[in-house]
Amino acid sequence: MNPHFYMNPVPSRRRHAFTLLELLAVISIISVIAALLLSGAGAASKNSKLKLAEAQRDQLITFIDGYFGRRGVYPPDNPAVPSHNPLYYELAGTTNRNATFSPPGGTPIAQTTIQAAFGMGGFINSITPGADVADQPMQTFLKGLKDNQTCTQSTNGHNYTLLCVFLPNPYVNPPAAPAPWNYVAAPHATNNPATYDLWVDVKLGGYTWRISNWNKQAQRLN
Repeated sequence: MNPHFYMNPVPSRRRHAFTLLELLAVISIISVIAALLLSGAGAASKNSKLKLAEAQRDQLITFIDGYFGRRGVYPPDNPAVPSHNPLYYELAGTTNRNATFSPPGGTPIAQTTIQAAFGMGGFINSITPGADVADQPMQTFLKGLKDNQTCTQSTNGHNYTLLCVFLPNPYVNPPAAPAPWNYVAAPHATNNPATYDLWVDVKLGGYTWRISNWNKQAQRLN
């Protein structure tokens, strides 16, 4: 008899199941990885939306500066309510027929609505058919504007069009798109007193961000 016969160990059965502690550790690791991925995706989405708003700001700056270059003045503002300004109509240009002003391809707006919405009686960049307009013809500066860059607002039952960015407006509850561009021209402007202030506030990632023409990068307000 082999003297080592009884000393051979019995092969042990390999363990295939996780213990409870191992399972909890795996779940914790997966949760951390998922949180990091979601956080990174959220930050990327926020940054891309801010970049979009900055690109639209630069586009509007080009339109406004083009208006000044051709007409010698900046578009009129509505300093009492900067978010309700006539920029869309002034930059688009309008045709005035019997006190109803029609932008190219846009919805006509009555003079009574202009007064209620913007506190003014008409638009500078406008033409009246049959009148002598050889010295100051109506011109269109809004080139390449997309449909989601305008929005319809209402004041006392008067509907009108504003220039907007399709991101959540922090000043409505709950925040929802669109957010209107604010505009104030000299001498009412404070950040660019010789020209004009242009800005929009949006809600992204739980914070309010301001995109303006006096800061190249978006500012976090809170």
